[in-house]
Amino acid sequence: MTLKRMPHDEFMKWMLSDLRVANGFFTAHLPKDIAQDIDFGSLEMQPTSYIDKRLVKRESDVLYRVQQLNGKTAYIYLLVEHQSTSDPLMAFRLNYYIMQILDWHIRQAESRHEQTLPLPLIYPMVFYNGREKFSANRDIFSLFGPQEAQAREVFLKPFQLVDVSTIEDEDMRDHQWAAILEWCMRHSLGRDFIPHLSNLGSFLRDLGVKSGDTLLAGVLNYIASSMNTEHGLEEIIDILYEELPQELEGEVMTLAEQLMQKGRTEGRTEGRLEGKLEGKLEGKLEGATTTLLAIELFEQGLSVEAVAHKTGLSVELLRNIQKKVVH
Repeated sequence: MTLKRMPHDEFMKWMLSDLRVANGFFTAHLPKDIAQDIDFGSLEMQPTSYIDKRLVKRESDVLYRVQQLNGKTAYIYLLVEHQSTSDPLMAFRLNYYIMQILDWHIRQAESRHEQTLPLPLIYPMVFYNGREKFSANRDIFSLFGPQEAQAREVFLKPFQLVDVSTIEDEDMRDHQWAAILEWCMRHSLGRDFIPHLSNLGSFLRDLGVKSGDTLLAGVLNYIASSMNTEHGLEEIIDILYEELPQELEGEVMTLAEQLMQKGRTEGRTEGRLEGKLEGKLEGKLEGATTTLLAIELFEQGLSVEAVAHKTGLSVELLRNIQKKVVH
């Protein structure tokens, strides 16, 4: 018989795949309170190739599925360290691998249309046979140094939840610019922004938002694209003019045009509505109120100079409007 060298990680896996070896190993090394709750006759080796492709360079691992005496599924995860010295990041890596196993368990349950909760207990162990005594701290929180106590506090408590559906519009006022985000998200699910626009207008006035603010343009675009138009376009546009600050009239005109375009696409824009918007432009051929007229002129193919002559708007402002119309 020719001798064939077997790397020690392969040898470990080969040995531990024998349930006699695995049973004896875990019976000897698991804490008693864990061991006494496990049916060792249920040990079943599981695949681990999904855990981390880089793992084989420095360590190998074995995973066993077991049944607890209460009938619940649990896992025992054994990481076999190849390095001759202890790794100071071992506690971090081990916790990372546990999350990978839980993710795999959830995906397996979903593929079998089984319940994913409650999550199974995973008991991790590290097998080390290095030249030096293992000296790395085994507590992951120690890796945070001076912030260990704070890290322990953060990780072991329930996560912070910001449930915007429970925050009243008026309570958002103190949140400064974040109030705009929270307002949009609070009312986005029902897409019924109309009854609440007065609050948005109030937020914007408090913040002193000026015409041309790119953040505001994005917010109004989001509202226009998400809004439920069951109220009717005419009602919506009237409310926009009434509730949003006068300083933003140019942005409101752009928003009105977007809503009209949406209505045209849906075949819901009435001629009287378009006439109403045109009426808003009569006698107001200066400042932000002519934005819609400028958009219409650009759509007709007029140059920046020609639109500037007809509207009185600055060339710089018109170039910005043209970019939006062209793109």
